Amino acid sequence: MAKPDESLFSINERDGEYYAEFEVRGRITVRIKAESLDAAKTQADSEEDKLWDESGDEVILDEVEDVRCAHVAKERRLFRVIRDGKPSQVSWLQDGDLPREPDERGF
Repeated sequence: MAKPDESLFSINERDGEYYAEFEVRGRITVRIKAESLDAAKTQADSEEDKLWDESGDEVILDEVEDVRCAHVAKERRLFRVIRDGKPSQVSWLQDGDLPREPDERGF
C-alpha cells in the first residue's frame, strides 16, 4: 500500500504558531543519609538513575546555571485524517489514513 496523496487532505497550517527549544543547565541537590562517603556516592548513583527513570521530562532544578535558546521554528503543518477510525491531526501520513475536513472548531 502506498503512502496517501497529500493533496487530498485538508491541512492545519498553524499560521502564526512557532516553537522555541531551550537548553538548560542547572543543579539538583538531594540529601543522602549514609554510613560513609563511599556509601553516599553509591546511593547518589542510584538517585541519579531515579531522576531519569521516575521523573522523565519533569526534572525540577534547584539552581539554574545557564539557559539559552537553541532553536526557533515554525510549527509543523498537520494533516487532518481519519486514522484507525478516529479523527486526528498528524504531521506525517501513513498507509490507511483517510482525508477529512475540519470540524466546527477547526480540528
